[in-house]
Amino acid sequence: MAFVFNPLTGGFDIDNTTGAAGPQGPAGSTGPAGSTGPAGPTGSTGATGVAGATGPTGPQGATGPQGPAADTTITQNAQTSAYTLVASDEGKHISITTGGVTVPPSVFTAGEAIGIYNDSGNDQTITQGTGVTICIAGTNTAGNKTLAGYGFMTLLCVASNKFVIVGQGVS
Repeated sequence: MAFVFNPLTGGFDIDNTTGAAGPQGPAGSTGPAGSTGPAGPTGSTGATGVAGATGPTGPQGATGPQGPAADTTITQNAQTSAYTLVASDEGKHISITTGGVTVPPSVFTAGEAIGIYNDSGNDQTITQGTGVTICIAGTNTAGNKTLAGYGFMTLLCVASNKFVIVGQGVS
């Protein structure tokens, strides 16, 4: 504080002029953090990435057990006189001693087969029923066929009422 002469009053007055500013004092401590604001909206989903490469093939599994042996028995239908085939003869063999065998119409379907064995020394006639066609494999000659003594043949239905014969002693 300083005194200054006041010529108007003839006395001394207190000098109220401000002096130079002093140096700045140190900063005060930081106050506590405010509360977290609300979460913003979820953004849009990004594009799907590229698919990865296919993984390697896994190892082969163990071999399963062997199945049962097939039944290789061909059931015999023994006949001692003229015989006309029936549907239940499919997959069997007919053993004939006399009278021959007739193949009837409309009994068998394509893929069905019958074996015929001539169990005698005499020829047996394989007769076509009405509307039936029988040919020896490799020929197109239809008609009744002859099975020689002790000959064997397979009669295969290849279409409705159409048969092919293969075997030994067939003519």
